[in-house]
Amino acid sequence: MEVHAEATRRSRANGIVLGLALALATAAPAVLASTADGVTPSRETVCEVLEGRKKGLCNAYCEAMDCDSANPRASDRACEQVFDNWQSAVEADGNGEPEIPPCADVDLDGYDNAVDNCPTVYNPDQADSDQNGIGDACEIN
Repeated sequence: MEVHAEATRRSRANGIVLGLALALATAAPAVLASTADGVTPSRETVCEVLEGRKKGLCNAYCEAMDCDSANPRASDRACEQVFDNWQSAVEADGNGEPEIPPCADVDLDGYDNAVDNCPTVYNPDQADSDQNGIGDACEIN
């Protein structure tokens, strides 16, 4: 009888542990996907074209801390520090790369500079009537 009771207790304990493990495994992706921009750092690719220090700073600013978001996962001061370090790295290279991380949206139209067809002019429709890759808002008529 005592052996049966012990086996039952072990079975219940294993069931609880298995249930908790399953719950955690199911919930983990949802927690990870809850970054400010809704994309986990491992799925973001805006920084992949960079190398060395700039790649690390870009990953910190754009992906891990989501400083380009309306709701960053870091303090304003932390984002400012990474941004300042980004500018220092660009100045040190002197090879003409942008002075802002590629995920930043300077004109606040909802498109990061890396994909915005007119990154310095607010153009949320991204109109490009001649389909040359330069937004109508940036083309001189």
